[in-house]
Amino acid sequence: LDRLIDPEEGIYGMIPLPTNDPEVAAALIDRVADEEGIVAGVFIASKVEPPLGNRKYDPIYEAAEQADLPIVIHGGTPGVDNFYLSGYEYRLETHTLSFVWANTSQIVSIVAQGVPEKFPDLDFVFQECGIFWVPMMMYRMDAEYFRKPNEAPLLEKRPSKYMKEFY
Repeated sequence: LDRLIDPEEGIYGMIPLPTNDPEVAAALIDRVADEEGIVAGVFIASKVEPPLGNRKYDPIYEAAEQADLPIVIHGGTPGVDNFYLSGYEYRLETHTLSFVWANTSQIVSIVAQGVPEKFPDLDFVFQECGIFWVPMMMYRMDAEYFRKPNEAPLLEKRPSKYMKEFY
């Protein structure tokens, strides 16, 4: 913090949140969220298993909500050899697809698993993947939800309404 973060110079930072240990991530939020210049917690969303809507991450969301710290979902690329599908030969292919894939897969999980209902004061930011896919995902999730609302039992409204509250 003292080497990189300098709000007077316009340099802010986010807390990198380890998905493999939610308790450590929550403790990290508790420890540094109040530091000057910390503006969010961030997940790198590629190849996160289980997806970020899973209740495994609830301690992280609870800590972030209590700290009034938004959660940033940042896409990324697992590279050519570790992409979700095999057979791609160039990073251009996987890098093009991975940012959108990572964010769409995480937004579906976060909404369907009811994270916004469980943590209504928590803000989500989906970073660095454009917005062209958002209306498509809103339509697709609403269509699926209307067919099978029992598969999203925590939702109090249709999925697109939650997505409209995200950044």
